[in-house]
Amino acid sequence: DAGMSWQLLEGVHGDVGAFLLDPGRPGTVVATAIVSGMTPGGLFFSHDEGATWQQQIRNGTVAGIAADPVRGALLASVRLPADGGLQAFSGIMRSTDHGDTWVQASITAELAMLVADPRVPGRVWAASGRIQHSDDGGTSWRETASPTPCGPGSNLCGTFSLLVDVANDRLLAVAFTWIYESLDDGSTWQPLAPAVPFMSPQGARWPDLHLTSVLALGIDATGRLLAGTGGRGLFVLEPEVRAPRRRVKRRRRRPCRS
Repeated sequence: DAGMSWQLLEGVHGDVGAFLLDPGRPGTVVATAIVSGMTPGGLFFSHDEGATWQQQIRNGTVAGIAADPVRGALLASVRLPADGGLQAFSGIMRSTDHGDTWVQASITAELAMLVADPRVPGRVWAASGRIQHSDDGGTSWRETASPTPCGPGSNLCGTFSLLVDVANDRLLAVAFTWIYESLDDGSTWQPLAPAVPFMSPQGARWPDLHLTSVLALGIDATGRLLAGTGGRGLFVLEPEVRAPRRRVKRRRRRPCRS
């Protein structure tokens, strides 16, 4: 029903970081999970649209996942501990058989959120506080400009979520207190909406949205920009409107009867 109501999918362990529909296998959903307390993370696959899940990469942290529609490969940002004689690994892993087997593509220090760029065959973007892109399926990476460069010892900066807006030929990024857009493949960035003081969740609208709470961006089939927030619901920005409505309403709690 276009996001008006939601149903919990059981079977993925850890804190879920990203979802992906495998374009090469209809009905296949991929979910990444970060280690949460004593619960191990990993990479999970469902071949029945989320009814059941199987874990492919175990006992590690998987942050981002992307599908390269041109090369038919899946890429995952992974951090694995040393286990069973295997060395610890942090970097990008690639699968060319829809997740059945994985090989190391490149070594990177940071975990990153990944997004494929349909405008450029083989291009993948990575956001890990800084922004990088790869044009060879994740084997090599090149850093581009960031909307808010990080200073020494600062963690309240940088980009941790990216979106390729194909219809408008632009990149969108969430960085600190702003949503930014780039019309030149990340060379320069401009704020998409003004930063404003924090407001209560009950009174929040898009122009008043405290953007540090935005965790992910998306675009639906009608071209609306979606912003998923931490504990404040899902917000929708219509293509020609700058004051979107809250899409998911909070349920009112009934008063307790004594």
